[in-house]
Amino acid sequence: MHQSTKWAKEIIALQQPDGLWGSFHTLSVPVNGSYTTEQALRRLELLGFTIEHDCIARTVSYMHDCLTGKRTMPDRREVTHDWDIFTDLMLATWIRRFTSADGAANRIAGLWAGIISGALIGGGYSQKAYLAAYEKAFHQPARGGRLVDPVNFYIVSLVTNTLDSHAERRWVEHILDHEQGIYYFGYKDKLSAPPASFEDRQTVKFIRSAMLLAEYRSQRSQLAFIADWLTANRRNGEWDLGANAKDGILFPLSDSWKDKRTRTADCTSVLAQLLSEIKTD
Repeated sequence: MHQSTKWAKEIIALQQPDGLWGSFHTLSVPVNGSYTTEQALRRLELLGFTIEHDCIARTVSYMHDCLTGKRTMPDRREVTHDWDIFTDLMLATWIRRFTSADGAANRIAGLWAGIISGALIGGGYSQKAYLAAYEKAFHQPARGGRLVDPVNFYIVSLVTNTLDSHAERRWVEHILDHEQGIYYFGYKDKLSAPPASFEDRQTVKFIRSAMLLAEYRSQRSQLAFIADWLTANRRNGEWDLGANAKDGILFPLSDSWKDKRTRTADCTSVLAQLLSEIKTD
């Protein structure tokens, strides 16, 4: 329902013929109407675009070609971490967010699922075991914060539907208890407790994190506290996160929030969907 909004039209108009939007990497907020490919994909996904839309299909095709060595990412190589491993991780993650039928992306997902499973020894997560599993998989030590700490958007997204139920439960427990939330989402606190204030920009970051965790379908019981929090903050069957919820990423969905009713409709659309995905009854 949001695919014909001005936000969608603006992003699609900036897409290059090859399917990209300039450089690929960075999940920060777009600046001055300029998007990276990741920013565009993230926003279009939240606006309801799928692999069935040409703008997404062309980008997925380009990412597949990069993952299989037919093309090269346009970004400058970063030297602070293992760039080749990180680019494969990014590409596979975004491909799998739109299709589960890409063999190359699925192989990367399987590799990371093995690493995460190797870290979940005994009763919970072990950083030492994670680093050992990483080194065994890639034949080199992990380097760079985004690879040393696996609780980031890419890995959390990539390994959904790849772990056995026991490993998945321990993995979600670890994510919920992680001191600074999921990296790249900006929520700098444990996800095991919702923010105290509902109408706050931090709340939107928490909600985006919860939306990602909701993709672990078999772990709904672990997210029951989020369902309770959402229900407690619903008023007359609707939600309103306030004007500060307009973050340029998740909100707004509609063209304008000048009318409070439109803002409420956007908030209710997102949160009703989230609640339906995590409630256990």
